[in-house]
Amino acid sequence: MNCLACGSIGLFDSEKELKEFGTDVVLKICGQCGSGTFSPLPTIDYRTHTNSDYDLRDYVELNANIGFLAGSILRLIDQRPPGRLLDIGCGFGFAADSVRRLLGWEVVGFEPSRYGVRGAEILGVDIRPEYLTADHPMAQQKYDVIHVSEVIEHIEEPQSFIAFLASLLSEDGMIIASTPDISVLDNDAMSRSIKLSVLSIGAHTVLFSRSGLEQLFESVGLSNIHCELRGTSHLIVASKVPYKKPKRSMEEFYEAYLRSLIEVDAMDPMLEMGVVSRLFSFYVNHGQFDKADPLLERVIKLSDVSHPISNFDAFLENTTTIVPYIYYYIGMHYYAYKGNYELSRFYFLLCWQISIEKIRRRPAVSVVESDLLWRSFLHYGLSCEALGDDSDAQSAYARLQMDGGRDLPSVQSDVRSRAKERYRNPNGS
Repeated sequence: MNCLACGSIGLFDSEKELKEFGTDVVLKICGQCGSGTFSPLPTIDYRTHTNSDYDLRDYVELNANIGFLAGSILRLIDQRPPGRLLDIGCGFGFAADSVRRLLGWEVVGFEPSRYGVRGAEILGVDIRPEYLTADHPMAQQKYDVIHVSEVIEHIEEPQSFIAFLASLLSEDGMIIASTPDISVLDNDAMSRSIKLSVLSIGAHTVLFSRSGLEQLFESVGLSNIHCELRGTSHLIVASKVPYKKPKRSMEEFYEAYLRSLIEVDAMDPMLEMGVVSRLFSFYVNHGQFDKADPLLERVIKLSDVSHPISNFDAFLENTTTIVPYIYYYIGMHYYAYKGNYELSRFYFLLCWQISIEKIRRRPAVSVVESDLLWRSFLHYGLSCEALGDDSDAQSAYARLQMDGGRDLPSVQSDVRSRAKERYRNPNGS
């Protein structure tokens, strides 16, 4: 068996068992580059893999990392004159759409799943619901930028795939790619949900180390390589010629793209929820409450829970998937800007309760909730304290000194430390 990253034959020096994640699949770790190849390799049809309404809503409303998708590519190609972009595995089409809207490029995407079909309908992007093959008419053309975000880890022959893409580049063209980082699996600070997302057992063929990823692109003649870590993924830029370093930030482009979308008339409700909530949380995160405040009522109306939470599986299927995320940021806005601690306590508690249920039922798509779970409970305690409800505040701080609990992530160290600072033990010290 070959390493799918660097191509080394028979140099696997260890195996990482994944039984703790409920599977007999193993990762064979390459002794040459440190990447991991899954054994056995998965068999999956991406035309039907993500076809449920829930999966689509979860992606558009919450889990599509638009800041990474749009922010990365816009930042990296901003200094180039408008050209032609090919986006392989483009999902809903956010990256291609951002390049088209903000930079005026000609774009085309390929996405075999339902995500692409709906993205083409809602965003108006040219997305082909098929795979790009060597004999396809679009493969007879050249492209200035080829974008492959979270794709190569799904490919059975990554070297042949990247060589094919490299053959479609113009003389000064570049490939921009991202893929999960294998080192996440050994990071104890990462939650189970994050590790499940990185593994995506049954869908991924390989997890790359930085060395393995760089060797993959060098093997097809792309010698100018820049690789950096963004969250849990490698972001790599590879070309035959040097590229200009970015001058503007991802955040600047992310905000600009969201603002361009929020002005669209008669927006699809699913897209509206995803765009408005992301822009609102962006402003809250950056302390720009004056910009967040005009969006508050719209966000509350869009995220209103009209289905009973007693049957949580039905709740997840019927209501917006972004509820815990947006309730956290509504709570933060009331807490930090408006000083309405009754409402902040209400929203933080709802965020905590709903996050628990989603993590237990759908851990692989609960990365965001795993991060917000204990942060929302800490701010619930802080809201109680601000209201003079010392008993509930101290109970919350005491709970945050404990372990996460059954099927729940551990309390983050920064959250635990802050709760410890506020906690008074029973003897009053």
